[in-house]
Amino acid sequence: MKYFLPILVSLIITLGLGAVVTHAQNYVPLAPLPIGTGGTVPSTYNLSSYLSGMIKLLIALGGALAVLFAIIGGVQYVVAGISPDAKSGAKERVTMALIGLAIILTSYLLLNSINPKLVQFNLALEPVTPKALETFKAVGTWGDDTAIRNVLLSQDIKINKQNCSMVGQQGCTSVLGLSGQAQVGLQTLAQNCSKSETGFFGNKCDVTITGGTEYWLHKSHTNGRTVDLSQGGAGGILNSYIKRGGAVPITNCGVKSDPHYQPDGASGGIYVDEPNRDSDGNVTSGRHWHVCY
Repeated sequence: MKYFLPILVSLIITLGLGAVVTHAQNYVPLAPLPIGTGGTVPSTYNLSSYLSGMIKLLIALGGALAVLFAIIGGVQYVVAGISPDAKSGAKERVTMALIGLAIILTSYLLLNSINPKLVQFNLALEPVTPKALETFKAVGTWGDDTAIRNVLLSQDIKINKQNCSMVGQQGCTSVLGLSGQAQVGLQTLAQNCSKSETGFFGNKCDVTITGGTEYWLHKSHTNGRTVDLSQGGAGGILNSYIKRGGAVPITNCGVKSDPHYQPDGASGGIYVDEPNRDSDGNVTSGRHWHVCY
């Protein structure tokens, strides 16, 4: 009898933990149970409904048992006569029963007063509706790339569009923040390509940047060392120069399934022959060089 309270509390805690770790499932009972909200009888039940009703039933049962044990202890105390041990045991039984009843009622009333949902076991998870990805909107101004642009133009490296003025702007190409390593790599490409074709610098390759540091238009152009180059113009001299040494093993530049080249040796850039893609990533007509320096 003296272990009644610990056993009851352990049972309630066990059921509570079970409610947390158990997934909600719907059940259709053969005979409906009157545990619906407001005394109504729902057509279907889930595990949350059963646990909620079970906890209330256990609380009521615990209270009834506590009262019963208190009555039994009182009767034992009366009939104990002059036996000190019997009276002490009966008094302890009554005390433990009353303490257990107080703990049960106080716990339920306290939780229900703080938030009624604390005594409800609603395991039903609301469905999550994924939001559509928003298109990149222009936020803030984009810096001036005139200094780097002029350096590249002086080395006959073209840029197909004007600089961007706003972050998120469409239809622009910027070289703002292009690393020194990338600038040297582009200059080396232009010089070596032209020299290899004629032996002189007079016949220059058509090196045109079509994708620069405007990271909102090119997801992989965030480090200042990646650009896109056009494959058209000048009779395909640039394409011939890049491909003359054959493909190299796949690197971490660009898409692995596309051919990789390294015409200027280990110190030069990696050139990936990629198809053009639209803003959704779908392949379109034409190809370009995706270059990592």
